[in-house]
Amino acid sequence: MTCFNCCGGVNARLLCLTACAIIEYMSQSVVLVLGPMVALHFYPDTSFPRLGFYTAILSGSGFLGHALSCSFWINSARSLQSSKGVILWGLAVTGAGFFSLLLCKNLVAMSLVRFATGLCSGVSPVALIEIDNICGNRQTKLALVAKALGGGLGAIGTFALLTLGTKLSKSSEEDPAARDSSLYFYPFCFVSITAWIAVIVMLVALRLRSRTTSYTQLADDDDDFLSFTPQVQSETQTALRSSTSANTSSTCSSECGSPVGPTVAHVKSVFEEAFGRTATSLGMKKAMASPTKLAAITMLATPQPHFRLIRRIVPHYYHGYTSDGHLVVWDFVGRVNMDKLNAAGYTTSDLRDHYHFFLAFAQEMLLRTATQKIVYVVDLDGLSLGDADARAVDCVCAVVKTLQRELPNRLQVLAVLNSPVWFSQVMKRIRPHLAKRTADKVSFLSKETATRDLIALIGVDSLPQRYGGRNGVEIGKSAQERSLDALLKRTTAPLERTIEIVGTPRSQRPSVGRSHAGTTRCNVSDDGSDEEAFFDCSEYGLQGVEDVEDQEPEISVVVVSQSTPSAKTEATARSSSATSGSYQSLTKKPVKAARSSSNPVNASTPELTITREPLACLVLLVYFFWSLVQLSFDEMLPLWFFKQNLTALGGSVHAEPPSLRSTVSSITLTVSGTLASLSLAVLLGQTASAFVCSSARNVMTPLATLRFGLLLQVPILGCFPLIHRFEMEELPFCWVLVVAVLALKQLVAGVASHGIMALLDNSVVVDRRLAVHRASQRIRYVAHFIGSAGAPALFALLGYFDQAFPFDQSLLYFVQALGLVFLLCFSVAVPSRMNFPVLFSLGKR
Repeated sequence: MTCFNCCGGVNARLLCLTACAIIEYMSQSVVLVLGPMVALHFYPDTSFPRLGFYTAILSGSGFLGHALSCSFWINSARSLQSSKGVILWGLAVTGAGFFSLLLCKNLVAMSLVRFATGLCSGVSPVALIEIDNICGNRQTKLALVAKALGGGLGAIGTFALLTLGTKLSKSSEEDPAARDSSLYFYPFCFVSITAWIAVIVMLVALRLRSRTTSYTQLADDDDDFLSFTPQVQSETQTALRSSTSANTSSTCSSECGSPVGPTVAHVKSVFEEAFGRTATSLGMKKAMASPTKLAAITMLATPQPHFRLIRRIVPHYYHGYTSDGHLVVWDFVGRVNMDKLNAAGYTTSDLRDHYHFFLAFAQEMLLRTATQKIVYVVDLDGLSLGDADARAVDCVCAVVKTLQRELPNRLQVLAVLNSPVWFSQVMKRIRPHLAKRTADKVSFLSKETATRDLIALIGVDSLPQRYGGRNGVEIGKSAQERSLDALLKRTTAPLERTIEIVGTPRSQRPSVGRSHAGTTRCNVSDDGSDEEAFFDCSEYGLQGVEDVEDQEPEISVVVVSQSTPSAKTEATARSSSATSGSYQSLTKKPVKAARSSSNPVNASTPELTITREPLACLVLLVYFFWSLVQLSFDEMLPLWFFKQNLTALGGSVHAEPPSLRSTVSSITLTVSGTLASLSLAVLLGQTASAFVCSSARNVMTPLATLRFGLLLQVPILGCFPLIHRFEMEELPFCWVLVVAVLALKQLVAGVASHGIMALLDNSVVVDRRLAVHRASQRIRYVAHFIGSAGAPALFALLGYFDQAFPFDQSLLYFVQALGLVFLLCFSVAVPSRMNFPVLFSLGKR
């Protein structure tokens, strides 16, 4: 499906979140279709201008509540770390709100209920942001698709229920006018019941998620790589842990349960270390080491510049020893983000080599005897199906096969915590790659007995406090992690230093003349450095401080060591020298670190301040006005159909026999049928426009795509009022003509939407797109409120003045067309470099 192309696949959690957003949009569609009917139910003798004002009040009140509470619910879901709870609350409020609409006795009470429902519900923004955690920064594109699906389902349900209600009420002796206008009861019940069904389904799913399942192993004994390679201790471990060997040995002896086993193991370890030192002193290391051992020694001596970066995305740490002397490894797989991993350019082979190095260090440096093994604890809390796709499974299978071959007979047990109910499907794909002996060591711990099982497995003194033990050492800061950090400092520290280009405003730097700066650039570029040549290419999407308030930046180099994160960094200015042209250091001054030294397990990324990104604000401004035009057009559509049948509004609706003129229910059926057909056309149009845009992406830039969509939509909006001007509604195929025009409008709107989404992505760097898409969601709510409240009111106001063409309601469509012309001209202000993705920013973070 097109709506899930940007997510790399369909999964249960993504479908659930999208369904929640669809229910929200479905409720909005039902209110849009039934707005005039509800107004005529309470005010049957109203005129057409008043009908527009009543519809504006009813529709605008709900979106006003959404616009006011959108930011609150987003921040609440983030602070409470419970987006599921916010979504459940919002669905429950939606169901209760639509049920309360049935009890309202006047339009004012119904408008207040709509406002309260919108204020207390944050389903759509929170669900779309949760989708971001699964498939990346594409919530605005999914919002457009979910809106089309929700609008179509709401219109189809309204059409079916109104038709059924009309047939059921024909036999009653109720007044025809009251009967027709009271049919809104059925669609409102439909929305309320649907919302409550979604609540029940989510509660059942959350209940099932806490259960664990057992797995059967399919691998044979012939596939077991854990039994054949003998274990040889590395002699190089003596030099690295000579200072801590006595402490660790005594700790192991004190923690072991058996009084004889630990002593024998300790004596054996002493003889092995002594023999290793003797072999080293005699120069016999290479002669005694096996090829596997030499490969492990070579790997540990090889720099690992990406080790810390990968472990930030896939956190896993050593954390002490069990009461039996086995090494404990914690792997927080539930915190993995495959999109970040792939966006950083890491492949399956990179992950395989990373884990090989990680466990090779454990084997050669941390496992002191041949009897010691690894207790591997995997925490799946927070794992989503979006991160358990085919890419992740391929990575796991590659890592498992390599470790079974390279590190034989070192796994004591693999304990899995907080496994979701759908993890059995993932395990089916991993199980064929597990040897039978390895699979027999996999144990899934239930949530109810996890603490007791971990204490029995690790020991209460070694188990971290967050899991019910007494070990107060924070995960990621154990003595074993410090040993690993010391090794990385010796082998990798020079390669871990990164260069970051920052801009220093004029007010914060010493006075440097333009000629001096030009000399600097000239002298540096004379060295023929490819890096400097790259940094000088500021034309292809690179943002500079020059774009803001004409500030002339001075380029400086900030050197940050990832191995020793600090609150201060050393700033070195790139200056020129008349003789050597080399770099000269300036005095050290405190600067904010590019990466803060936070908890390695609970690391968080600061959110972008949108106002500090002028290009993003520019595109969001275009998106706001474009959304305002689209949404206001949709809000006027029901009134446009009622305008074609004014005979039903000139007083009592049933003044003439229903067979001679349109009734309220028949007009509403026409509106709902049109919107249902339009939603299908919108989905097909979005599919076609996405295919056309993706096919022409090498021909048309995002900015050209936006201008092309705006240019095509202008004549469509300008020609729509001509349907009434030339009395085309009298033609038998008028309804088909209207649907065709609306479908064509949505098709070209999809083209313009594709261009705007691409410009939004290109306006900021990749790791900051999430904040831009969140801001676009809030902006859309504001545009929805203005369009739903202002467009029907202005439509009715122009009908009140009763002017001739083109100063009747057709004037609004011409104004919308002129607005698109203004956007087309305003797009000239968008820099052409936004056609290319921003690689990095030269401004303040």
